[in-house]
Amino acid sequence: MRALQLETQLRTDPELRADRFVANWTALRTKSEQQYVAGHMSARRETRAVMADLAHNLHRDPQLESVLAQRKQQLGIRFTTGRSLGDDLASSLGLGRGRGSDCRGADVLQSASRDRQHLRFVQAGIAGLLAGIVLWSFLPGVIAWSLPASWHAPDRWWRVPLGWRCR
Repeated sequence: MRALQLETQLRTDPELRADRFVANWTALRTKSEQQYVAGHMSARRETRAVMADLAHNLHRDPQLESVLAQRKQQLGIRFTTGRSLGDDLASSLGLGRGRGSDCRGADVLQSASRDRQHLRFVQAGIAGLLAGIVLWSFLPGVIAWSLPASWHAPDRWWRVPLGWRCR
C-alpha cells in the first residue's frame, strides 16, 4: 500500500520527478564515462542512446522541464542557448540537432565506427597491394603457357617480368 502511495506521489509531484530524473541522468552520465575509460564503446553508445531518449522526451512533460531548468548545474549544463532544456541536454551530449537535421544521435553512432572504417580501408589497401604483387609475379608466365602454340607467344613476355634471362 505504501508503494502505491509513493508511486502516486512520484507521478503527481514534479519536484520528486525532477529528483528521480537528476539521479537517473547522473547515474547514466557516470556509467557512460566509466564505459569510455574502460574502452567499451558499444555499451557507451547504448547508454548515451538512453540519455538521448531521456533528453528528447523531456518536452512531453513541461512541468518537469520547468523544475529541471532550475537544476541545470546538477545535470551538467553550464550554458544556456535559449532552447528547450531537452535540446540543451542533447547538446551537452554532443547530440544536438544541426540545421535541418532530424537524425538524433547519428553523430554518436557514426563517430565510433569512423576509426574502424578507416582501419578497414587501410587494411583493404594493403591487401590489394599485396594481391597485385603476388599476381604480377606469376600471372605473366601462366598466361604465356596457356596460349596455344600456334600463337607463338615469345618467352620474353613472361620471362622479363619475372626477371628470368631471355635466350
